[in-house]
Amino acid sequence: MQTALKTVAASLDRIDEISHARGSWKETHLDRLLSLHSNITRMIFFSEGLLQRPPRLHRVQETLDKLNAYIAKFTNLSAKLDSSYRKLGMYRAHSELVAAHRAAQAKPRDEYEARDAYRTRWKQEKTSRRAMEKPRINGSSARRR
Repeated sequence: MQTALKTVAASLDRIDEISHARGSWKETHLDRLLSLHSNITRMIFFSEGLLQRPPRLHRVQETLDKLNAYIAKFTNLSAKLDSSYRKLGMYRAHSELVAAHRAAQAKPRDEYEARDAYRTRWKQEKTSRRAMEKPRINGSSARRR
């Protein structure tokens, strides 16, 4: 029983990692924590009952079976919590990958827009330079004649 409770305690030490989580993962994880809380509460009431009134001889096997069930439940919940934290790591990696992918997609688009703005500005300046050169060309050709 102590081993099962220690593994659960070790899993709960990582609880501050869920602050970054969102969506269905967080709901599932919180459901598991709620299940853990209710099972711990039931076990505490059960153990207090055992301390107040030890089981009679014909109930010892039932009591041991119930304790073994709690051990199995806590071991299972600990494994689920550990799995949940592993999934959180994958969720974080996926979120970072998606953010990097979006940034990588935006960079060429930004570069294209910058080049397009440069081309537009260059064409406008070219047009204005031609417009300024035409009178000078016309004026200089008129003088030669």
